[in-house]
This record gives sequence, structure tokens and C-alpha cells, in this order.
Amino acid sequence: MVMEYTKGEWQTDYDEAEKGYFIRNVLEDGSGESMAFVYPSEDYDITANANLIASAPDLYEALKHICDRLYGVAGNEKLVSPELYTLLRALYREGYDAVAKANGNKAIAKAEGGK
Repeated sequence: MVMEYTKGEWQTDYDEAEKGYFIRNVLEDGSGESMAFVYPSEDYDITANANLIASAPDLYEALKHICDRLYGVAGNEKLVSPELYTLLRALYREGYDAVAKANGNKAIAKAEGGK
């Protein structure tokens, strides 16, 4: 299953009237739409949360790339020392689990030995 998240650059847009942030996608042609809203709160930093949400596609793609690269090395224990091989396999599993969770495949990741 491949995740089909909303394409385009995700940006934050503070709404003074609502005192919160809209998360919007912006396509190359300038079009786009609001996808989410981060509501005001005294319990957490809404700017940090909005920025984290807006960076989700970039973080997801970077993690997939890292996992692909780790798989190439962690899939061949002859390339590295046993200690490094063990570490790379663990890092790959953590990254794979996070990607699987983002794809909605948390149960599959668990079934394959992940979290």
C-alpha cells in the first residue's frame, strides 16, 4: 500500500480571527486548499505543532529515502562489522515501522516484528 497524501508544498497560515494555524497545500500553479487547523491552546505551542504538521511530507519522504539506503547496507551483513550491522538493522526497523505507521500499516509492521 502506497500512501497518497495531499501533494504540493504544505504551509502554515496563521489566522488572527481564529487564533490558530491553517495547514494548506500549495501546488505549483498556486492553487491549493486548507487541510487542517491547529487550534489555540494554553497547553502546547501551536506554532511548533503547525510547523511539524506542515513539514510532514518532507519528513516522510526523507525517512523513506533513509530506509531505502539503510536497507541496502543492512541487507548485507558482509559489508560492515557485526556490531554496525546490528545497529543498522535496528535503525532500518525503526524507520520502516514509522513509514508503515504513516501508511496506515501499523498492524503489518507489528506482524513483521516491529512496533
